[in-house]
Amino acid sequence: MLDIPNLCSLSGVACTALAVSFSLLGIFDVAMIGTVWAVAFDWADALIARRIKTRTGDDRQFGGQLDVLIDIVSCGVMPAVCRWWLQPSGLSALLRHR
Repeated sequence: MLDIPNLCSLSGVACTALAVSFSLLGIFDVAMIGTVWAVAFDWADALIARRIKTRTGDDRQFGGQLDVLIDIVSCGVMPAVCRWWLQPSGLSALLRHR
């Protein structure tokens, strides 16, 4: 189940998790770098997976689930966290008043 495309996908999940963490800390430049790396890993795993002909059905299914997870977190959760942080009544406003 852990072939090269799935390892690329897991690397993308890790980059996205770090991007969300840095975004919550207010370090947006590092968060954007993590998001770019997550997208790059997502793109690379698809290219590699198409070229490997010896992947089993379990590898393909696991990789498909990881791809959906990356898409949800990097294209759904990450922008929502950034937006929530940057809005005037969000977490940044709470932290500024302390």
